[in-house]
Amino acid sequence: MKKLVTVLFVLSSLVYSCSNSIDPLQVETWRLASTFAYMTGTEASAEELGIDEQIYFEEGGRFIKSRERDNETNSVEGVWQEMSRNGQNGLLVNYPENSPLVFNCFGSPEEFYFVREGILIQDGATPCDGPEYRYLAVD
Repeated sequence: MKKLVTVLFVLSSLVYSCSNSIDPLQVETWRLASTFAYMTGTEASAEELGIDEQIYFEEGGRFIKSRERDNETNSVEGVWQEMSRNGQNGLLVNYPENSPLVFNCFGSPEEFYFVREGILIQDGATPCDGPEYRYLAVD
């Protein structure tokens, strides 16, 4: 009986951990839900910011980010690759040049995305007190 309980516990843990993680490549579209500023502890929804931003990770490495704000749409394309940064597995997106849609502290045309608790995170601006960008999967 003890073995059966142990086996059931292990199986249920595996099911839970697998269902709790999302592969960013298995989701066709991600939409910006909010930003979070760690310095002030404040979160702002994309709606409050007046932003409609979507990102796409396509097979073959193509990445597209599109943002609509004030009835103006801008987009930028890059190339993603799987990578680990600071112990976090995710996707590094490299762009051919910098763009106002590329957010990081280093002035380089790249962004790093990873999934935490079902939310796709881009936190390239947090080291310089900028916000973390949080995206949700679009059905």
